[in-house]
Amino acid sequence: MSEQTTSRGKYWLGSFVFVGITVALLFIAPQFFWVTLPFAGAFSAKALDVI
Repeated sequence: MSEQTTSRGKYWLGSFVFVGITVALLFIAPQFFWVTLPFAGAFSAKALDVI
């Protein structure tokens, strides 16, 4: 059986984008930074091929 290798570049990009948004929200509206945390975590996990 052959394993497929997938490009994870888009997941890295999404991870960096959402981490940037999270950090920006910490300075702009700290009460809402947690809204982006699931997206940053999910994109990071997909980029690291954990899930």
